[in-house]
Amino acid sequence: MAIFLGIDAGTTNLKAVLAGDDGSIIGSACVPSNVLTPFAGASEMDMDNLWESICALTRQLRRQNPKAMDAVEGMGVSAQGDGLWPVGADWRPVGNAILWNDTRTGGLSGIDSEGLDQLLVSNCSTAMFAGAMPMILKWIQQNQPERLAKIRWVVRCKDWLNLKFTGNLVSDYTDYSTCGINILTKKHVEEIYDFLGIPQVKGMLPTLVASTDVIGKVSAQAAVCSGIPAGIPVIAGALDVSASALGAGLISPGDGCIVLGTTMCSYVLIDKGQVDVSNRIGSTLCSILPDKYIRLMAALNGQSTIDWAKSILAPELSFGQLERELSSVPSGSRGVIYHPYLGGERAPFRNSFACGGFYGLTARHTRFDMMRAVYEGMVLSLKDCHRSLPPTRDIYIAGGGAVSDFTCALVASALKRPVLLPGCGNLTEHGIISTVKIGLGGKVHCLNSQPTKKFKPDAEQCERLDEIYKEFVSLRCAIEPHWNQRKANGGSQH
Repeated sequence: MAIFLGIDAGTTNLKAVLAGDDGSIIGSACVPSNVLTPFAGASEMDMDNLWESICALTRQLRRQNPKAMDAVEGMGVSAQGDGLWPVGADWRPVGNAILWNDTRTGGLSGIDSEGLDQLLVSNCSTAMFAGAMPMILKWIQQNQPERLAKIRWVVRCKDWLNLKFTGNLVSDYTDYSTCGINILTKKHVEEIYDFLGIPQVKGMLPTLVASTDVIGKVSAQAAVCSGIPAGIPVIAGALDVSASALGAGLISPGDGCIVLGTTMCSYVLIDKGQVDVSNRIGSTLCSILPDKYIRLMAALNGQSTIDWAKSILAPELSFGQLERELSSVPSGSRGVIYHPYLGGERAPFRNSFACGGFYGLTARHTRFDMMRAVYEGMVLSLKDCHRSLPPTRDIYIAGGGAVSDFTCALVASALKRPVLLPGCGNLTEHGIISTVKIGLGGKVHCLNSQPTKKFKPDAEQCERLDEIYKEFVSLRCAIEPHWNQRKANGGSQH
């Protein structure tokens, strides 16, 4: 049996897994990511610290599985997308990486947003949002021009790690399909940078290849740092969303999945002929599979909104204890409605000044009413996103939030259809292992096992969530002018 190494560099956690070509897990390791917030709205990572953390992770995996690590035949990295990972001519970071969930660009001035969107549509390119690389580069031009002058290459998270592993710097179609390329021709849209007044960026863009292409081998220096054998082939890797789609078994158009992580992603696999970039709600991304695409609604606020509320309202309870309490609270949270937009929002609408909030609170309400409203607010945001997705057959659910039966049952009721819990564990890890296998000559097939659970909608809960949803959307539309006023007043985003 062939053994492959997969690495997933997420915003919340860093993971590494050794797996057989049949999907069987031989060993795994996980450590938390280190996200920096130097000022309101900022979200950054120290690029050197990330590399050191990845090496510590893979050394740990070697200590636990020395024979399997020595037998590895190939490896690949998936990672968080978007943001800016700046590299200088000396191959060193030019400051910290600025992440996809950073909102500092919300106050940018002098940009013709309507004209930019028209340019993107005409070039079959994904819509911009606050954490998109071109927007961050424009912010750097306005606020840190000396830093912009030092940047030689602008890449993504996995590309930085691949550079450290192999000494070669390229990117892939899936990662850049989030922003900046024509997703049909898979070429950079250089006109974006002329439009934004940063034409020098055109010379900083990396060569793009398929996720499955071998881009180099683990260098002797990287082998010493990481414990991974030198000479192992390294594929270009993929955006975490694209990897998780393959890991979930999305190989035919109409296959769908929901990932309840820090963010909340809902996606459906579509054919090339179904691509319609004129729909600016959400994104259409390149799949790892040729001529397939992923229709994506990526809400910024997923499990993170529940974690935040629990830390304030019920810090002493475990999630199991909390959800047992919430099961006794009726659907509708006794009239409390919660908007989960703690970090702004990008789906199903784009507004980096959007805020979270409770509505309907009275003296009779308890903290458990409020917590149930938070769970319901998250799944109503998911329902909101699904209005802009094409029809699906089976819907799988994964991510950290999917470990909760309470949450999965709410999702099924909100969407009024069954959701399936995959049996393979972490979808992104399985997806990148599948990508490595394909890159080394293997066939496309799903490593996902049969679902371990099926959550069916509850008729009474469906009806109640439908009622709340109408008010949820009505309130959002009513409050939006106040969010926009904050922007007009030059107020802080988050």
